[in-house]
Amino acid sequence: MAATTRPEYPPQYSIVEIVYVDGSTATFTINAGYGIAKYLRDGVKDHGSLTLSNDTDVMIITREQLRSFTLRQITKE
Repeated sequence: MAATTRPEYPPQYSIVEIVYVDGSTATFTINAGYGIAKYLRDGVKDHGSLTLSNDTDVMIITREQLRSFTLRQITKE
């Protein structure tokens, strides 16, 4: 099911770069702005995993696999 947008809330996209404990990296594009970073951080802290999603994919990374992640918004406010 595709996300619906309203004119007052234009779509926002961000790239999340994941660094695993072994030093390898991955990137994932999400349908959200930088404001979701706190929610993602709290998910790792409270639930033990980083959960990323967009219209077609979901990626779940356990805290034990995760060294760090960064989020960069690629659309303008």
